[in-house]
Amino acid sequence: MSRRLLGLTIRLIRLVVVVCVSACADLPPRGVVEYSNAITDTESTVLGQVAGRSTRSGYSGVALLPAGEFAFGARSALTAKAERSIDVQYFHLHFDPAGSEFLRELRDAARRGVRVRLLVDDLHAAGTYRLLTGLAAHDGVQVRLFNPLPVRQGDVQARMWQSWYDINRFNSRMHNKLFVADNAVAIVGGRNIADEYFMRHAVANFVDLDVIVAGPVVHDLSHSFDWYWNSDLAYPMHALLPVPDPAQSRVSFDQAVDAFDSDWLRQPAADRHGQTPIAIQLEQGKLQLHVANARVYVDPPSKAAMSRALGAMRIGNWMNRDWLQSEQSSQSIALLSVMNVLAMAESDVYIVNPYIVPGQAGMAAMNAVVKRGVQARVYTNSLGSTDHLMVHVAYSRYRADLLRMGVDLYELNAESAGRGGRLGAFGKSIARMHTKVAIADRRWVAVGSANLDSRSAFSNTELTVVLDCAPLADELIQLILNDYQTSMYRLRLAEYGSMIEWLWTDADGKTKLTSEEPLIERLPTGPERLKFLVVDEDLL
Repeated sequence: MSRRLLGLTIRLIRLVVVVCVSACADLPPRGVVEYSNAITDTESTVLGQVAGRSTRSGYSGVALLPAGEFAFGARSALTAKAERSIDVQYFHLHFDPAGSEFLRELRDAARRGVRVRLLVDDLHAAGTYRLLTGLAAHDGVQVRLFNPLPVRQGDVQARMWQSWYDINRFNSRMHNKLFVADNAVAIVGGRNIADEYFMRHAVANFVDLDVIVAGPVVHDLSHSFDWYWNSDLAYPMHALLPVPDPAQSRVSFDQAVDAFDSDWLRQPAADRHGQTPIAIQLEQGKLQLHVANARVYVDPPSKAAMSRALGAMRIGNWMNRDWLQSEQSSQSIALLSVMNVLAMAESDVYIVNPYIVPGQAGMAAMNAVVKRGVQARVYTNSLGSTDHLMVHVAYSRYRADLLRMGVDLYELNAESAGRGGRLGAFGKSIARMHTKVAIADRRWVAVGSANLDSRSAFSNTELTVVLDCAPLADELIQLILNDYQTSMYRLRLAEYGSMIEWLWTDADGKTKLTSEEPLIERLPTGPERLKFLVVDEDLL
């Protein structure tokens, strides 16, 4: 079967699936849902006062949280200090030590009288339903699931197959990550709540990045949370999973989260960049923040519903879609804000992103940047480090053209990333890139949840904060050059430009070179390999 014929067959199957949509399962009524907004009169709280001392009037303040231990510790410290409200929004919250500790701390805050609102995307939530319903049974806590699937049981793969009749709902997810305490201090970036985002997973851990912010930008982030919280796509837990005995549900929750070691994540006195833990900074009454102008770019929650509604209409045009030029481009606000930062660059750009599938318009935009004389560096996952093989295969189509343009291209070396502890204490675990940041002209920084692929553009909702802050940009560039880049392969074209070569430095400091993709054995063999070699990037 030719590649073209196979592609047409795949699209025909999708069309049949959409046409055969039926009422195999349905969501229960959402019911009467309480409308609520962020609490605004928090200037007198401890966090409100700290934020005031840590920022300049009219400006926001920002600092990096590159180390996993410090990123979790920052959330814990803010939770412990919160007095009025905690608003939390995540794509993935796992039932493991990190997730259990996080939920336990939210419970403890609610017991102190703090209002807790927790919004979680439903895709990965099935494994935590019991915990979420137990947390929601506590006074002062509200939990909602975004865009829930009618299928309430099973892992992600099982729910996907059981949702065949509504695959566009399955593909339309809330990918935003946000934590706000007392509407005064917030954390935003790429991390979800699971062990692997905080360097505590035995098998694989993510190289990731958050920023902690204070000042006017926090109010904008709170508005974005309210937008999602009050959306018709946010279902209260009790509407989806009624709890017949709230008291017993609370007991079950307490037993589950209290079973984990509460001291599972210890922080040193300072990270390798000299930053002290946020808990210590809060005790000292001031956060170590850079002065910044900041603006929030967030996709509307209705983007998820729109993606579903347009799914059947677009089924015959899958291969012609482009993630910058389509009928939905106006919905990709968070991703377009990243591209706008790159488009205005005059000297240099740094792009760090785990999943890059640029499409024709993305390649044209990058070519325009390079043709203006801008030095462009791109950092992403290798075949050996990626957790999404199909994404990597789709991305690999663009590598040679990016190199011909003059883009400096780097891929994470999973086998040496943990060497020297630059990126964290990986132990025997695999290193994977998950950082999502773009820097232009050593001044502009875009950080958030958006990947540079069609899923972020068309299906998922995303959140980006764009900062005008030269000191922050400089810190990020030093992090990239000194930590990220030294743990990566550098890609180049061979002498005649027909083949890619990978260069890296081994443990002895010697430069190594190969023209065979490192860890190519990760790709399946035989007939199973076809689904990786014929990839429709619009499904990624």
